Amino acid sequence: MSEEVVRAPFAGYATLAVRAGDQVTAGDQLAVVEAVKLEAAIRSPTSGHVRVAMPDPHGQVEGGQTLLWVVNDRV
Repeated sequence: MSEEVVRAPFAGYATLAVRAGDQVTAGDQLAVVEAVKLEAAIRSPTSGHVRVAMPDPHGQVEGGQTLLWVVNDRV
């Protein structure tokens, strides 16, 4: 089992599109981070299930802050 850390690319307002335990595949949209005129869709780096780091699915984040982990159950 391995984990991929998913971080905010810049400071802004994050909205998670997934919840803890959700199954995702590589490329699925996990979140959106918005700041002034920037918007970044955060996509899953691998297939697996989601383990969330943010206590609230919407909120301010710092650049580089961990948003969630995608746990790949396959070895």
